[in-house]
Amino acid sequence: MLTPRLRKTAQQQETDYANPASLVIDDLVAYKRFEKILPLQSDTIRSLQSGNFLSPFRGRGMEFTEARPYQAGDDIRHLDWRLTARIGKPHSKVFQEERERKIFLWVDLHPAMFFATKGAFKSVIAAHAAALVAWNAAQQGNRVGGIITSPDHHTEVRPLQGKRGVLHFFQQLVQHPAWQHPKKGSFSAPGDTFLRLRRVVKSGSLVFLFSDMRNITSDDEMQLSQIARHNDIVLCHIHDILETMLPPAGRYKVTDGDRTTIIDTGNAPFRRQYAASFALRSEYLRALCVKQGLHLISLATNADLVQTIRNGLGRH
Repeated sequence: MLTPRLRKTAQQQETDYANPASLVIDDLVAYKRFEKILPLQSDTIRSLQSGNFLSPFRGRGMEFTEARPYQAGDDIRHLDWRLTARIGKPHSKVFQEERERKIFLWVDLHPAMFFATKGAFKSVIAAHAAALVAWNAAQQGNRVGGIITSPDHHTEVRPLQGKRGVLHFFQQLVQHPAWQHPKKGSFSAPGDTFLRLRRVVKSGSLVFLFSDMRNITSDDEMQLSQIARHNDIVLCHIHDILETMLPPAGRYKVTDGDRTTIIDTGNAPFRRQYAASFALRSEYLRALCVKQGLHLISLATNADLVQTIRNGLGRH
């Protein structure tokens, strides 16, 4: 199966998902044909979303290689204080630029992500978007890893290089227990997983967050701020059209698979309040990205996934 039906060019991708409510590894592998369309290099990415923080990505990380006696002109911030104290003579740390960058993909599989009225479930969109980024990262020589999170299971995937790293991440993503029990656990997100992410992300990495970003707390903001100090973060906000506004006035039957209820959308004040609530949350995320220096991409479940992410990353 192919999801979406990738018969068109990268610029004309359809949004007709063959598996809108489930995840099939072949659907993720199919994105390999788009492995050369995203600009992930530090000198080419700019955010084009209105109001976003406009800055180049910080580039590759620096890795400690050795310590040597201090030389005139060495940066005092790189002094090895422990070795200096032990030997009694100043020594400097020597760093070497990493040959490849690490790309971390944070995929949110909380219960609220298993919902959509158009396109595919937000969880499916998150997985497909992660696949698109993963193939492009591998093609550009970067290592791919990340965290796949749900209320009861947090899977950490160590960054690996090339096709091997991509397929390993896909395997962990498809096998995550959340797909078998999508309604299990708390509906709050993301919780302490940003703390987990902060602990595993290495300085100089490029981090993608795929989530509807519901119920962000002040602690989450603090963790994002700490991660953003030494890494680049792309926040991919996934949402369904029904979250932006209610359907035309009428009575609608809705179900979560177990319970069924009727909602009445004929109340005009309620309709305005509903739309304003989503607009307020979107503005909050935009302001958060400006404040923390993150890059924001808004991705609707019925949008052209490839083109939206490509435009969101942008070229110059």
